[in-house]
Amino acid sequence: MSFTGKRFRRGFGYVFLAVLLLSFLTSLIILDNDVSALPSNFGVETIGTYGAQAVSADRFCGLKATSGADAEGAVIENITWYGHADAGTVNVKAVLVSESRTIIAVSNTLTVDTTAAWHVSTFDVLPKIEANTIYYLGLIPTGYLRFYYNYVYDTGLYDSSNSYSSPTDPTDATVTNWQFSIYATYRAPNINLSSSPEINADVTVNGTDYSTPDTLDMGLGNYTFTAESSKVYNVKAYTFDHWLVNDTDSYETESVTLNITAPTTLEAHYTELSGVFTFYGPFNETTGEQLDENVTVTAHYADDTDIPDYSFILNGGWVYPPDYSVQYFEFLFDDGTTRQYWIDPSEIITDLYVFKATDPTSYVINFLDYTGVLQTYPYVTIKASVNGTLYTVEKRKVDEQNSIGANLILGEKYQLVIGNDEYSFVYGDMLATATTGVQLILRGVDFPKETLLMFKNVVLYGLRDFSSSSISFYYADSLNATTSVNVVFTDSLGTVAYNQTFTADYVNLNWTSAVNATSYQLDVSVVHEEYGDFTWSQYFTNEAGEGPAIFDFSFLGTWTVDMTYLFPAILILFVAACFSALNAEVGAVLTVIVAALLTWIGWIPIPAGFLVAALALAILMALVYNKRRGAVY
Repeated sequence: MSFTGKRFRRGFGYVFLAVLLLSFLTSLIILDNDVSALPSNFGVETIGTYGAQAVSADRFCGLKATSGADAEGAVIENITWYGHADAGTVNVKAVLVSESRTIIAVSNTLTVDTTAAWHVSTFDVLPKIEANTIYYLGLIPTGYLRFYYNYVYDTGLYDSSNSYSSPTDPTDATVTNWQFSIYATYRAPNINLSSSPEINADVTVNGTDYSTPDTLDMGLGNYTFTAESSKVYNVKAYTFDHWLVNDTDSYETESVTLNITAPTTLEAHYTELSGVFTFYGPFNETTGEQLDENVTVTAHYADDTDIPDYSFILNGGWVYPPDYSVQYFEFLFDDGTTRQYWIDPSEIITDLYVFKATDPTSYVINFLDYTGVLQTYPYVTIKASVNGTLYTVEKRKVDEQNSIGANLILGEKYQLVIGNDEYSFVYGDMLATATTGVQLILRGVDFPKETLLMFKNVVLYGLRDFSSSSISFYYADSLNATTSVNVVFTDSLGTVAYNQTFTADYVNLNWTSAVNATSYQLDVSVVHEEYGDFTWSQYFTNEAGEGPAIFDFSFLGTWTVDMTYLFPAILILFVAACFSALNAEVGAVLTVIVAALLTWIGWIPIPAGFLVAALALAILMALVYNKRRGAVY
């Protein structure tokens, strides 16, 4: 009993170890099946025993077969068939045909002899198929070919009028009972794209753009993957560092070509930067000519850091990726003059063109900000027209008194833009005069709520030229995705002076009917395929520099009437109330005169026709009153 018990326990131990080992091996097999999907087939994979059908030259013979449920997005690697040449050698092309009898793909030429065997036809371009879909797998030979089959109803397709050299759709083929020995091998490996850190970087795969993360069913073959060289994400800048393929292989080039034969993971790795600034120049602000001289560019870091300033010499081009956050750049020219460019937090990857001013004058520009816009957007960009194109010549941040300094050219006009690349207010033209202290007023009427929307690929700006009594407007869409651009000029009285709709991606308008003594509002409405509908507005003051009404009552809230003209309206009513019934006719005439004066100086927009009618009624009223008084006496 003791011996038997030991044998039993030993045998039980062997069985336990065997079961444990089998369980371990089974887990390995399952794991391997998950990692790499093997190729799948559809068609007939056995040798037909009914006979070997003789197929003559330029005839199509095919099998009706249904792809598997896992074939969605897969590609055919090859078509395998069983047969031989009737005599000598025969050239054969395999053809993949859709259920509607349209050719999808034709294989490379395969030469076979009289030996019966399985033959594999390949493709230069792997055809893509769908899941659970009927296809015809067929052959077209140059001579007699023996094609093995079984006899099964309605499984074959035969076309007696095709062509080996130029295969045609077998639309006139007949259905046969020849179930040929032919099958297609397909595979659909997944390509998993991602970036590290996850910044939604773009990856171009054989010319098509994808945003990470993404999973692609591309099939087998060679693919070229190109990573985005730099990326701005969540107000941070990143630059490409390397590819990591299947967590093992590393590639340092932005573009890498891989032969995809199995599920593959590609991860684009990026390095975070404090920004990338590309400098060009120096250029002459007046002529636009590039100057052959040195400019000392100094990066000033934040005030709360003890990081020393960094300087470099610019003469042509320079790329500067700072290690720390830059507060502003200062440009020191060879004549001792300086300019500054303050960095908006939204400016991460920026091109900076450095312009030198000839004999500049130092100006202090103070803003009376009735809108509060400078609290949200404290950066003021100063732009100049250089050879017809607006360029930034300085950019400053307002101080506690809402003032900035700037070195500008006396007698030149500049455009002031308040805001950042996504949300901007355009002040219009400012003439640099001999008065170096400039005060500008920001009101709600200058900056309507439908303000300028700036997009990466869309540029809009307007300029006013009093010498030619014209206002020019420029619109450019590098995406070529503009549906329409509606341009409207409205004068200070609210009259539409110009209204035109354009359907081009580029608009260069020069409106020559502007009156120098009149201020105008430019409103542009754009319908864009990529960015949707958006509007842009800019205000142009008259030649005297006078804007619209100088009184802003926006602090009273939103009303159904324009509160900008509240004070002028009260002034008109006050004049009218100064007269009684004894001298009402005098009050009527004077009230109309005051209203006309306020309209003429631009304080309130009353239509001229209304003023003329009111004045006529006031004069008529005065005549009637005087006549009645004469009758009494």
